[in-house]
Amino acid sequence: QPASIFPPDDRQKITNTDEYPWSSITKLYITAADDSNWIGSGAIIDEFHVLTAGHNVYLHDNGGWASSVEVVPGMDGTYEPFGSAMVTDMRSYTGWTQDAMEEHDWAVLTLDTNMGGLTGWLGRQTANPPDPIYTGTLYTAGYPGDLDYGEKMYSTSGSGDYADEYNHWFWLDTAPGQSGSPVWTYDGSNRYIVSINAYQYENEAFPNFGTRLNQDKFDQISVWLNEDSSNPKPDLRDRGGEYSGFSPDQLSPKSSTIDIYNNIENIGLTSVGSFEVSFYLSTDSTVGTDDFLLGTDVITSLDVDSYVESTWSGLLPISVQDGDYYVGWIIDPSNSINEYNENNNKLVIESEMILVDGTAPSSSIIYTPKSGTNKIDKNTRFSLSAYDTFGGSGVDIIYYRIDNGGMREYSEEFTLASYDFGNHKIYYSS
Repeated sequence: QPASIFPPDDRQKITNTDEYPWSSITKLYITAADDSNWIGSGAIIDEFHVLTAGHNVYLHDNGGWASSVEVVPGMDGTYEPFGSAMVTDMRSYTGWTQDAMEEHDWAVLTLDTNMGGLTGWLGRQTANPPDPIYTGTLYTAGYPGDLDYGEKMYSTSGSGDYADEYNHWFWLDTAPGQSGSPVWTYDGSNRYIVSINAYQYENEAFPNFGTRLNQDKFDQISVWLNEDSSNPKPDLRDRGGEYSGFSPDQLSPKSSTIDIYNNIENIGLTSVGSFEVSFYLSTDSTVGTDDFLLGTDVITSLDVDSYVESTWSGLLPISVQDGDYYVGWIIDPSNSINEYNENNNKLVIESEMILVDGTAPSSSIIYTPKSGTNKIDKNTRFSLSAYDTFGGSGVDIIYYRIDNGGMREYSEEFTLASYDFGNHKIYYSS
């Protein structure tokens, strides 16, 4: 639908999106069942639930329930101050999912993380339709697609128009992309959502409108939130690439030790006992149990909203073939922990790769015989060279020794001027 703006356009760009209440406003990235992509807005209403429009997540012309929804609170362009969360459950009324009724265009989303504990959340309020909360000053915020490509948060305020049992009309500037934005009241201390933005008219003579939180919907939200809270689960994930790494970046099987570290956090709602973290080498930027397993670390426990360092150090097995590899790991590879989200347990360091080079360089000795094979005099000059036949890590060092002497590093040409006449052997390697 086109944007419905009531002149003058007084929408204000929000820059402090990491501060409350803007931190509780969410951008939605939606993938429909037919793989089409959509955007929307929403609001966090407790530790791990989001309130939004039903047509954001149940798309009648695109296969029904969305196949995935990513929620980014407080997004400001590429800046995601709280990261993102994935939706694990979606609820609405059959009045929307079966009958596409505007009166029931709403949904409650369950997140895979305790995101609200970081962002804070908006309260909720309901009253009878004639109540002045529906006609007084109202506020909304979200991600309108007609401004900054829908990547920036905008807020506006205006007066309400009227409400009936199911819907609420208001003079708030809204645009596509902002469906699901909360419409709230503010008494100077508290902010309460009273309805959900859902529709814009093409004619600015008519107010925009959305789904009102009547008593039935208000109570149903409490039921759904309590259902999830009665079955809390942990959720393990990697804390992020900035807390991960490995060294060195060039290795030789059997003779080189690799050190890997990361941080694992529990963003769920309950503590977790012992679990494993398995470390792998992979030839591509994904990691799976069919990749080369290096080793496993055991974490004994992890509390809610806590993190722990996981490490592995050991010799690179001789069975690893020469080549470039990504380093990655899988948290709880056996799925022994029942989590909210089982799809965020893998991470690969994509910014750099590790080079495994177990093939020694090819070495050669160069000199000019005086007469006959291998006959020289004391002024004959010897030089050594080497090149990396694998084309990997290159030549690090060349060694040589003469007869039973000690091994020394080659740096320049040499002669046998100080040696007696007779037979001598020169040994060299790289």
